[in-house]
Amino acid sequence: MPFDSPGLHQEYARSDPFAWAALIAMVAAAYLVARLAVWLGLSVAFAGWTRCRDGHWTERARLACPGRRLAGITLLLVPPSLLVAFMSAAIFLPHLSREVPFADLLPTKAVAFFFLLAGFLGVIQARSSWERRVNPATALTPRFRFAAMVLGGLTLAFWVWVACALLARVVIGRGDLEFAFIAGGLLLIVAYQLGGGMTVLRITGMLRPAPERLRAIVAATARRVGVRTPPVEVLGVPMATALAVPLWGGRILVTDAAVAVLGDDELSAVCAHELSHLSEPLRVVVARLLFGLRGVLVLVVMLLATSLTDRLFEFETGLALCVVAEFVLLGALVLYTRLHRRMEIRADEMAHQYEAGPGTYARALEKLHEVSLIPAALGARPGAYPDLHDRLIGAGVCPDYPRPGPPPRAPFYLGLMVLTVGSVTGGLGLAWIASAIQ
Repeated sequence: MPFDSPGLHQEYARSDPFAWAALIAMVAAAYLVARLAVWLGLSVAFAGWTRCRDGHWTERARLACPGRRLAGITLLLVPPSLLVAFMSAAIFLPHLSREVPFADLLPTKAVAFFFLLAGFLGVIQARSSWERRVNPATALTPRFRFAAMVLGGLTLAFWVWVACALLARVVIGRGDLEFAFIAGGLLLIVAYQLGGGMTVLRITGMLRPAPERLRAIVAATARRVGVRTPPVEVLGVPMATALAVPLWGGRILVTDAAVAVLGDDELSAVCAHELSHLSEPLRVVVARLLFGLRGVLVLVVMLLATSLTDRLFEFETGLALCVVAEFVLLGALVLYTRLHRRMEIRADEMAHQYEAGPGTYARALEKLHEVSLIPAALGARPGAYPDLHDRLIGAGVCPDYPRPGPPPRAPFYLGLMVLTVGSVTGGLGLAWIASAIQ
């Protein structure tokens, strides 16, 4: 066998410890590049908040909004951009070899997996460091740990994997095995949405039984409202809020920060709000369930359209049907937003009806927004939640501050540009270094 044959070349590369060390170093570098890109992008987006750290909480929340919006999409943007730039370096850097770096050591999919995983971990680490600086609720969440963010990031990574697998099926046209993998992934996501996620949260310790004080408050509130007492649990995420879960008999989740900052009467008013959500009509519960599965529905529509194209109709017809289905889902999203807003107003009315005294629920809402650093007014078109300032005025409470302006948009787009350029440049740089090493 000639020395330059593929099999002998791979055997020689895999026997070289320096080659494996170089691969490990490149994966570690991908982690550092992702972390640095996110840190730079968020530094730009949070620049206004940094200059106003001692200002009123409404102004700090307003200026922190661009950075928090950007942080919410970093997991979807940075690792794929880093990976695509690294794998496609031959297109942008013609002097490099057209082979994927380290393909002699591991299959291309394995190399891509490790780089994607390193990128996700780097993003999560950078986001968590900014979250601890910006979000006051983090200090009130004892169960919030880095592992919890890793869990959330890997869950999102699984979504990205399913979407990429579907895209590969559409573009490359793989066989039934890939179809089975994608379908199985979608079923896992559905199971996660329908209760599997709650099980994962309990296993990780992020969801645990409520203390006696909270259980007594929920029981007393339920008696006043005239409904059965639902199960209540404490959720260890860095937010001051409460949630109603209507599935499987219904339950209420209250975060550590909310339990810490709210008094008994304020917790009771917030729980009355959530009890209203648990008593919503069945059609609303179904609409909420479908909204939670909207991502799965989009992927299923694409999967069915691409899978049945060759069997039932021409490609153009299948593409047109897919576009029509996407527009239907977009319209359903608009209708759901309006429905959600009506249910929020209905729940606020119940909270005001059963609050211990005038203004109790309004004070609780203001505390939750302040601790979570949520803007008091977004200044955009009506969304799923009414603005805090409007809710306070509607409750007859006059805030001791003027209506805040809308959050600025420029820091978000500047941070997005820095973050994207940093990710792509970092991926190309890693590919150049890997080629030089090889």
